[in-house]
Parts: sequence; structure tokens; C-alpha cells
Amino acid sequence: ADANFLEHTATPLLGELHRSNILRLETCELLEECKLDFLTVPWHASALLYMENMNRTLETMTTTISPTQDDCPLPLTSDKPISSSLHLKTPLTVSLDTVTTCLGMTTKQGNAKELPVIKCYISLPNDLWNPKDYLHHRFFTKRNLIFWHIFQHLQQRNSEIGTVQWKFASGNPRLPVMILTPRVETKKQHNNNNNTIKFQVELSLLMESIDWIPP
Repeated sequence: ADANFLEHTATPLLGELHRSNILRLETCELLEECKLDFLTVPWHASALLYMENMNRTLETMTTTISPTQDDCPLPLTSDKPISSSLHLKTPLTVSLDTVTTCLGMTTKQGNAKELPVIKCYISLPNDLWNPKDYLHHRFFTKRNLIFWHIFQHLQQRNSEIGTVQWKFASGNPRLPVMILTPRVETKKQHNNNNNTIKFQVELSLLMESIDWIPP
């Protein structure tokens, strides 16, 4: 009976809804409400300043990365050990042009108990990779060594960066990301603590391109 009811009632109604603009308009409105325009939030200037400070911190990082890091908790599963140090010809920087939207916001006003997360990345230059690094987890091992080197450097700059943690995105051991939380500045106004922290940063490492992979 339920199947017959749906067949004779719900299906035609869904068909009409699909042909109309109502579903499209409602979907667009829902997506618009869930998307935060970064430039419209009152704290976007402090967030950009935080990113610039992070880039200055990265510029002070040593450009030679050891091929062996015994304390690295990330998977180093390549078939061959990395035999030589990795050298960065230019300092790594966060791509500021990607800082346009935030996640973790269900309305334009934001959530009361959840910090918005700004997603950005560091582009790793192609000269770090060997043409055969796509084989047997070699790319992931190198990338994880670089990731851990950056993580340790940022963690040592607590006064400038704040708290630095890492996790696997979606539980995938091939997708480590850093979670950076700016230092909390507490101001006392009228005997009340005013917490000025407004965001977190999710930082990941990406390839500059796939041109280093042979055809």
C-alpha cells in the first residue's frame, strides 16, 4: 500500500519539483547560507596578518631536511630509504590566494561554539621529486618528511604561531594536515574575559604540479 501511495503521489510531485525552479532556488539558497565570504567577516584582517606572520616564520626554516627522522610519527613506507637530504631552493610559503572561504560555518553569523577553519596549503616545488618517486610510496615518504620538518619548525614558534597540532584528514594516513590555533589574547573588560580568538587554520601540503611524473 505504501509503495502504491508513493508511486501515485510522491513520484509525480517530485517530478514537478525537479522541473520547476523551486528545488534549484532552495539549493542555491542553502549553499549561500553555508558559505562564508572570508572578506566580509570582521576578523579577516587579523587572519591575513596571521598568515603573513606564518610565512615570515617559514622563511626562517632551514632549507635542508634530514632524510632520517626517528621521531616522525607519519608513515615512511617507501621501498627504498631516502639516501640524501632534501634541499629547498626557495623558502616555502602559504598560498594566500586560497584564503577565500572558511569551513565549519553553518550560517553567515557563524556557530556559537565552533571555530571556523580556514583551509590553505603550501605548494611543494617539483624539483623536490625524482621522476620515479611516484613508485612504491616514495612520494608520500618524502612529503611526510617535509611535513614533519615544517610541523616541528612551526611548533617551536609557539609565541608567534600559537598551538600547532596535526591529524590525518578523514582518517586517511596519506593526508596529514596541520591544525594551527592562534594564541588566545584575553582582555579584561568590565571584569569579563573577552576571548579574541576567531578562527583556526588547516594547513596541508600539495604538489606544485604533476609535471614531474613521467607520462
